[in-house]
This record gives sequence, C-alpha cells and structure tokens, in this order.
Amino acid sequence: MRKMVLASLLAGSAWTAHAEPTSWTFGWTGFQSTLTMVERNGNTTVTTVTEEFLPDAAVAGRFTGEDLDGDGFIVASELSYLNFQGDDHLACGPDDDAVRSCTLDSFRFDLGGELSFAAGYSGHDGDASWDGYLLTGMSSRSSGHDAARDFTRMLYWTPETSFRISVLAVPEPATGAMAAAGLLLLAGLRRRHAR
Repeated sequence: MRKMVLASLLAGSAWTAHAEPTSWTFGWTGFQSTLTMVERNGNTTVTTVTEEFLPDAAVAGRFTGEDLDGDGFIVASELSYLNFQGDDHLACGPDDDAVRSCTLDSFRFDLGGELSFAAGYSGHDGDASWDGYLLTGMSSRSSGHDAARDFTRMLYWTPETSFRISVLAVPEPATGAMAAAGLLLLAGLRRRHAR
C-alpha cells in the first residue's frame, strides 16, 4: 500500500511539472554617444553637439517567453513580457492611449544567447514630449522636447559594447512536490532495508 501511495505521489508531481515561460534579464553596456541639445531662451537658440564614448551607458531590460514551436528561438509571438528602458512593450501598444504608445517591430532570441529586436516608444505630458527607437546591434535613440529645449541622444554599438543575458531562476510549482515525493520514497526504501 505504501509503495502505491509513494508511486502515485511521484507520478502526480511529475505530471504537474511542465515547461513554464522563462524570464531573462539582458543589457548592453558601453556606447559611442552623440548628444544634440537645442536650448531656447527668448529669441536666442543655442545648439550644442557632444560626441564621446560612454563606457557606463546601458540599454537594459527583461523579457519572458517560451519556445512554443521547439525551434530553438523565441520570437515576438512567443513573448508574454518585454520591458526595456522602463516601458512594458507588450502592455503598451501603438496609440495605446493619449499619453504614450509603444511598438515592437521585431524580436528574436536564440536560446544559445543571441538577442535582437527593434522597438519604439513615444509619449507626451502637457508641453513635454519624448520618443525613442532601439535597433539592437545598431543604435538607440532617445529624444525629448519641452518649452525650453530639445535633445536627441544617439547611442551607437561599437566593438567595445558588451552584452550580458541571464535567466531569472524561478522554481516551478511542482519542484517542491517532486522533492517531497522523492524523500518519502527514499525513507520507505530505507525502512524496508532496515527490516
């Protein structure tokens, strides 16, 4: 009877253990930067352009997805979450509301580690507005405008740009049940050998 209960527990926990969507964090660091600033003061307009390499500049985010077709890639249709630079690009769609909108033009993650996507965002609040576009491996643009100034920052990928990606470890719900069933099975076997 005990063997049957243990076998049932083990089988039940194995049945409930199934693949879940996985989450990753990612980031690129180190970019060639061009910042164009236009400042207005009455009838005077001053434009400055600053070019420099920024070793600490970063483009980072997080995504969750599942390789539903088993081809070794996660594409846009297999994503359940994508956030970079503070915007959730799946919750915020094109012309989402009067304040902000987002686009996701392409997404591809090779489970071997390569990530590429293209996405944009825009928004406004009173006299202020902002927008940006990211094409990984090429450039990231962020722009802003208010009554006193306009700015555009371009970040360009270079050979010095580094990339990191890591899986967010989230234990599956059935892991605990499987561990408990395994311990019960071992305890039962040990007791049997003791007799």
